[in-house]
Amino acid sequence: MAILLRPALLALERSETGFQADERPDVAMTGESKQLHRFVADVDLDRLPATVIARAKRHILETVILALAGGSKEGVAEIRALAKVEYAQGPSAVWGAGDRLQPSGAALVNSYAAAALDYDTLCNTVHGDVVIIPAVLAMAEARQATGRQLLEAYIAGIEVTARLSFSAQPPQRGWTHTSVFGVFGAAAAVARLIGLPETRIGHATGIALSLAAGSQQSNVEKVLTKRLQPALAARNGVFAALAAEAGISGPQQSLEGRCGLWSLYQAGDPALLLKDLGGDFRFLETILKGYPVCSCSHAAIVACLELIAINALDPADISEVEVTVTPFMVHMVGGDFDPSRDPVVAAQFSIRYALACCILRGGVSLADLDLAAICDPAIQEWAARIQITVDPENDGELAPARVRLKTRSKGVLERCVSVMPGSVEAPLSDAAFKGKLQDCVDRIPGFSEQGGLVRLEEIVEAIDRSDQCTDLTGFLAAVGQSSNDFDQRP
Repeated sequence: MAILLRPALLALERSETGFQADERPDVAMTGESKQLHRFVADVDLDRLPATVIARAKRHILETVILALAGGSKEGVAEIRALAKVEYAQGPSAVWGAGDRLQPSGAALVNSYAAAALDYDTLCNTVHGDVVIIPAVLAMAEARQATGRQLLEAYIAGIEVTARLSFSAQPPQRGWTHTSVFGVFGAAAAVARLIGLPETRIGHATGIALSLAAGSQQSNVEKVLTKRLQPALAARNGVFAALAAEAGISGPQQSLEGRCGLWSLYQAGDPALLLKDLGGDFRFLETILKGYPVCSCSHAAIVACLELIAINALDPADISEVEVTVTPFMVHMVGGDFDPSRDPVVAAQFSIRYALACCILRGGVSLADLDLAAICDPAIQEWAARIQITVDPENDGELAPARVRLKTRSKGVLERCVSVMPGSVEAPLSDAAFKGKLQDCVDRIPGFSEQGGLVRLEEIVEAIDRSDQCTDLTGFLAAVGQSSNDFDQRP
């Protein structure tokens, strides 16, 4: 019987590992993974350019404000309630809710809230900040880390995530890069924060390989798991680092291994991954979004708004709208606007809805994501009239976009925006960034009245000089509590 079973056992072994027992390759820590782990271990605030530190602070400030403002959006209360059942009470705050959970649970809830407005940063193909920042802040609070440790861990993790994205090679297989790459960045960041040595950082990212997941089908169907996927990556990154700390081993060639990330998920270019690693920080190329909708709509929004402003148009003057975009943009935001299932997600991922808001309301803001605004019959009527044309020769993901307006008084008007607004080529101004933050804090009860934005800016600006992160984490924990509690925040 044993002899008869042997072929089946060998087949099973091969299907699970890719190799028979005597075929397994040397798994010594070498190659690209090793160099990435060394980078994570070596990040030193004293050797970082001031621009890197300043940008890290700006990303932290924006992300925590987005999470606080997103705390009342669809699905957040449900995820928070589920987390309170699934995770024990612990040292890490659920921002703005008064709850405290174990770090994995807090990271899950805070990440989900930070992604809820779809206003968060984008670096190439990843929304890395909504993964990395909730993960490192949850663990920083649990381990009473210094502000310096927090910044070093965040910069290490977000750079890993950014470089995985920039080094990815076509074709795009339908994975959600934010969660697939983000779990590696979160694992690396948390491992660094809790003081793991280089070899253990390698185990943490190796464990992350077993936790990497996320599909763009959520974007296609415009459902709430679009927000959940980054949250799962944040949670899983925390778990991977803690498992490595506990002694669990993980693959040491998680990227380049025969069954690693690049073979099974998304091909990657090792040269792009490692080029000027530690000298040139790719996360500085992050886009700060100016509108709370999918980035694939932003170029068209700007083109439409510029046409309206330059020509002093009102809605009655516009008879037809046509927008020409790339195949990828159509894939992400070009479907019919149908708010019948998940109306907010449908609005965030509809270029038709975004342009209808531009025409009837003069722009796209958080107010346009309120249920009454989304279900406005006038908006739905306009959205249905907007025509979408695909440029099959253009492989851009976020630009260009060309908007063509047929008007009653000024004929046909056209405008093309060839770069993504908020990118390095067309950066968000300081005034626009302030306006974005204010748009968010206006939706946090009691926050503006108590000077919350000014106080939060002061805390984040001084974080690298803080002995502990308690100024920031304590502040975030107190938001949403009574006015007296708010007044007593650090």
